[in-house]
Amino acid sequence: MESGDIGVLIRMRNDTSHAMHFAAIVWPAEQWQARLLNLRLWYGFFFGGITLLLLYNLFLAVALRDVSYLFYVSYLSALSFAVVLLSGLGEEFLWPEGKPAYLILAASGIGSFFVVAFANSFLRVWQRYPKLARYSLLIGALAALLGIGSIFELAVPGVPRQATAAFFHLLNIASAAYFVGISVHSYVSGMIQA
Repeated sequence: MESGDIGVLIRMRNDTSHAMHFAAIVWPAEQWQARLLNLRLWYGFFFGGITLLLLYNLFLAVALRDVSYLFYVSYLSALSFAVVLLSGLGEEFLWPEGKPAYLILAASGIGSFFVVAFANSFLRVWQRYPKLARYSLLIGALAALLGIGSIFELAVPGVPRQATAAFFHLLNIASAAYFVGISVHSYVSGMIQA
């Protein structure tokens, strides 16, 4: 490969109020095509596996008549949509001009609600710890409302947008920590399905 200056055009758009940091890597055409092929293969396996998992859990929801599995299917759907949005597949196949930034917030907020609802239902937290179930569902519901509110560009009155974004991310992290924490606690307590 010859060394020398190359002209590279980079098009970017920042839809947030935060500074954007990025790194640019210039690939030779053959290596870039090989990388794209490997990524598509990986995402094909990933989404194929997720699709099988969704179908299996839908079958369990119907066969066992347990709403927990519907919560899990909803959570997996939101998680998969977030992966599409964050991986660049959305821009490649759905939004060539760039995806709306609020979709990531909406997908993660809705996912937070459904992961908490799934944990509370599947691990019978409602029967064992009703107060904890109520508070955790409130956290998940607030994350979902803020995520959905971002679609309509709704702001919390009197709260700066940056503080709302930080609060939203805190709710998402709290929902994920709750899911892991209650699952570990249930397992240590002897609950087999945990």
